[in-house]
Parts: sequence; structure tokens; C-alpha cells
Amino acid sequence: MGYLSVYVEVPWSPPKKSEIKCFIQTVAALSQPHPGILNGRGKDNINASGILLPGMEARIVRDDGSEADWDEAGELWLRGENVVMGYWNNPEANAMTFVGGWLRTGDKFKVDKDQYF
Repeated sequence: MGYLSVYVEVPWSPPKKSEIKCFIQTVAALSQPHPGILNGRGKDNINASGILLPGMEARIVRDDGSEADWDEAGELWLRGENVVMGYWNNPEANAMTFVGGWLRTGDKFKVDKDQYF
């Protein structure tokens, strides 16, 4: 099978700064690295979502708020420079989602001793 190239020209111009009402910030914390990179941490692991990106911190938290052990499922909490600052004008959601500088993702994860999530 060959490659298919499609070129479509769409008229578009970026908005003026005065027209921008909000922006969207993406939360990226995990990556499935290629084997051998990141000081040897990269390996084939088809059973994992990936490892933490540099500059990110993560906790796996049990329902009672304590730290989970290796290979124990719990809620993924994240902290890092690329984590969103909060919800716009929604203090109730911020109080439930952001705790002591950590973003409570609501996602269930576990991490192994090789730090694969």
C-alpha cells in the first residue's frame, strides 16, 4: 500500500488578540517512549500508558487519601508546569479538583516499579 497525499487550501487568518476570549491548555503527563531513550527508561511495554514526561510529578492515591503501593490502583494526581491552573469562574470545581497544588484527574491508574503507568 502506498501513501496518500491530500492538499486542501482553506482560507483562514488567525484571530486578532482583541478577539480571543479564552484559550485551551492541554494536560499531557504520560508518554510511551521509544526503547532506549530517557536514560534507558524507554522500553517496549504494551501493557502501559507510558511513563511521566520530564518535569511532571504524579501520585497514585487510594480512596482514603493515602498513597497507593506499587501496582495498586488508585486515582492519578498530577503536578507540573503544564497542568492547567483551574476552572474559569468555578470555585466549587476548583476546590474539588485542585488539592495542595495537585490536579486530581479522576482517572484510575497504577504504577509499577519501573515507573510505567
